[in-house]
Amino acid sequence: MIKILLTVQILILANSLPAIADDASAGVSKEIDENSKLFNELDPLIEQCNESTDGNFIQSVALELWSMNKLPFGLRSGAEACVNKFLSRKAILTWDSGWQFLVGEDEKKVWSRPIKELIEDERASCIKSEGGEFQVPVTAIEKVDLTGNGSKDSVVYVGRFRCNGSSSYYTGSGGSTIHLVVDDQIHSYMAHGFSVTFPFGDNYPVIIFGVHGSFCDSYGANNCVMATVWGDGGFQLVRTE
Repeated sequence: MIKILLTVQILILANSLPAIADDASAGVSKEIDENSKLFNELDPLIEQCNESTDGNFIQSVALELWSMNKLPFGLRSGAEACVNKFLSRKAILTWDSGWQFLVGEDEKKVWSRPIKELIEDERASCIKSEGGEFQVPVTAIEKVDLTGNGSKDSVVYVGRFRCNGSSSYYTGSGGSTIHLVVDDQIHSYMAHGFSVTFPFGDNYPVIIFGVHGSFCDSYGANNCVMATVWGDGGFQLVRTE
């Protein structure tokens, strides 16, 4: 009886697999169709915006583009050019955070010496390797209390930099580099994500990184986290053993 039930279940599953595959294929096709439709609608509009001298028309198109967090890849450069004709401060369209302003001269003036050196090193690497334009959005540097002393430290997300119009230059299967800057100290980690939690109170931050599965003795894409806390003048890894 058990064998019969198992056989029936296997046959049902086998018969359902083509339908599942068809549904997945249909979903991909629908997404491609929607992207193609959006591209065809916006491409001439963006081209007109970049050729126009009519301020009202440029404003209308730029604001419409600004309301969109995602655009087909082939439209991004033109969309940025259109939006920046309207704005007084340069912005870029990022994959993870939508439209972002680039850091300005005022932000650069208040960077600490370690951050200035980090930025210049990445800029030099971009120019040397890609020969392209190096860009830093405002979200690439955040102020967070990492030690629990009440003072704001700095977090530098290298994966949010852009080199030659792409952030992929800075990312890999293990994520991208995240620098934790405390005073003049720089602590660097490779991770997919980063979060600061306070499970034991405001003066005891616990820093959690989403990291490559190999850190957990597993395969690369498996969910894995690493935690660290500030102590004895540096970050101490939270161990499970």
